Amino acid sequence: MATISEGASDALMCTATGVPAPTISWFRNGVLLNDDGVTLVITSSTDASMSLLSVTSTLNVTSVMRESTFATITCTASNGVGANPSDSTQLIVLCKSLSECGMNEIGSD
Repeated sequence: MATISEGASDALMCTATGVPAPTISWFRNGVLLNDDGVTLVITSSTDASMSLLSVTSTLNVTSVMRESTFATITCTASNGVGANPSDSTQLIVLCKSLSECGMNEIGSD
């Protein structure tokens, strides 16, 4: 689970390794996100039996608003070989203050 304050920015990272190099896609509540705000970093590492390619994708979450209070963010890796593994996290947007969430602070009327 990832939490972020309303109006703030953060980043989510997803790493996959394989041959050929995997492609990482990002989804919000099951809907594919476009490449705006997604940074892809490709690095290579070596395995004893073969050369593996490691891909890290960073989803930049910027100026998040309360309309998206809860969201399931999923990254899926695919390289055309074998299964397409995925990983999901719940993104929760926190209020800037209790009054902005329609709640009174403790001790106030």
